[in-house]
Amino acid sequence: MTGPTFPPTDAPPPRTGGGAGYLRIATEEAFATPEIIKIWLDMIDSGYDDPGFRSLWGFYGRATAERPRFILQALQDLGERRLADMDASGVDRQVISLTAPGVQVLDKDLAVAQAALVNDRLAEACANNPGRFCGLTAIAPQAPAQAAAEIERGKHTLGFHEVIWGFAVETGTHLLRMITSGVFDRFPRLKVVVGHLGEALPCWLYRLDYMHAATVWAGRYDSLRPRELKPSEYMRRNVWVTTSGMAWAPAIMFCREVVGADRVLYAMDYPYEYVTDEVRRQDDLPLTVAEKKQFFQTNAELVFGLPASPGD
Repeated sequence: MTGPTFPPTDAPPPRTGGGAGYLRIATEEAFATPEIIKIWLDMIDSGYDDPGFRSLWGFYGRATAERPRFILQALQDLGERRLADMDASGVDRQVISLTAPGVQVLDKDLAVAQAALVNDRLAEACANNPGRFCGLTAIAPQAPAQAAAEIERGKHTLGFHEVIWGFAVETGTHLLRMITSGVFDRFPRLKVVVGHLGEALPCWLYRLDYMHAATVWAGRYDSLRPRELKPSEYMRRNVWVTTSGMAWAPAIMFCREVVGADRVLYAMDYPYEYVTDEVRRQDDLPLTVAEKKQFFQTNAELVFGLPASPGD
């Protein structure tokens, strides 16, 4: 089975290898092990009642339509199929992480064990394809001590570069809590990469600054206190955003303007969003070749600490 079928185009397919003047590093790409998918589906069968979880994995785990079947199969492939899909869409390298909901929905001990297994499988795939795959560490946040140890193992033993958390509204809300609670004042060098063009936060920067200042001034909540910077300034200092699932030029260019061109990274969101035409659309952004290289390649290399690509 291949990816979804879209209207044909006369444009040539994107090619890997840097012939356009840059490599394409897709920075928010997903996978899952067969073991954790089985655990998620067993949870549904046993009556786990979180509606978001049941909707997500009741669909991708059990639906028989072409798209969910493609996604379920592609998530579990860290080999030839994934590489072939990358080649067909012009993606040179993927930054890969465990898909939602991760191990966060599991009991503590099982979550710790599954996070370690996920990381071992991903590290093996990265070792087998060092120029094409790199990984992010999965952790069990419900077990803080073990999570900290797994972060260290991911970095120093497995060669991973970052840690994953979640997506969509919950991630945007969590990032706001980090900003307003002073996390970035305590850890000014902390880097956070947020998918889907920042989960809408760049569009809210003016209002976030205004409402935070007004609420602090009013003394409405004890938890909201003066911070060293405005919320928008933390977004420009500590946060990077990816284009996963948001291959829309106006939104991408807006984010480049308000958070900075060095803060916006290319991503595809494979296999949930596997559309070759979206690669072409981002190739066609009104940017110079040097700016496209920053967007597709060097921003990712810098923020994730990836080795420089050959020839650079």
